[in-house]
Amino acid sequence: RVGHLADRLGVTPQSLRDLGIGGDVLPVGEDNNRPRVSPNYTFPMYDADGAICGIRKRPFHGNRKFCMKGSKLGVFRRVTPGAGLLLICEGESDTAAALSLGFDAIGVPGAGNCASIVAAHARGRDVVPVADNDEAGTIGIEKLSVKLRKGAASLRRIAPPAQHKDLRDWLQ
Repeated sequence: RVGHLADRLGVTPQSLRDLGIGGDVLPVGEDNNRPRVSPNYTFPMYDADGAICGIRKRPFHGNRKFCMKGSKLGVFRRVTPGAGLLLICEGESDTAAALSLGFDAIGVPGAGNCASIVAAHARGRDVVPVADNDEAGTIGIEKLSVKLRKGAASLRRIAPPAQHKDLRDWLQ
């Protein structure tokens, strides 16, 4: 199934493994006394200390994303402190795109979310937030940049060319 999602998203299977992809089956009701289930891909989210704080789900069929009950928002992919360039992306699929291109990257579950957690993971690093080409992406990257300026070694923001909605679309 990892290959199926990698093909659908236009990313490498390894990038999804690097994000900790998993799966589950969610019961959604019954038809003719038979249980109906909805299989989901799962992605762990991490807090500022690198501990799992939540699980993001994405159905095998469709693009609607949601969090497991009891989850707190965090970043996609735990990174070890170090030097070098770190891309900050919006969503697990853009993070997988950055990883597919060979970059070290973490992702946020939505524009402007988890700025304090991102700042903790990016401290002392050269950081490049990658905006989505929409209003939320523009506002979110500005909010994130304010937090990152305090601890990043350097900060440079980018966005894909105007004809692409996000990094993953640009990669494809």
